[in-house]
Amino acid sequence: MKTFILKEEQLENYINNKKNEKIVNEILETIGNNKKFLNENISLKKTNQIYIDNLKRKNIITPRIQEMLISHNIINEYNEII
Repeated sequence: MKTFILKEEQLENYINNKKNEKIVNEILETIGNNKKFLNENISLKKTNQIYIDNLKRKNIITPRIQEMLISHNIINEYNEII
């Protein structure tokens, strides 16, 4: 069995990355569910935009999460759904 020596900073970075990945996965899952279950007469883009705006207002979307969403082509740099 191997033992690893980690610095506190490395551990904090790992935990923050896992939290960010979890939030991004939840956002992607919600957007996927919106595509699957919403009726055609409801604007899908508008619904997803409201969801992103609510998360931004609650300060859940941090700059790191925003970068991850931009890399997944979900939002642009102005937090608008693509």
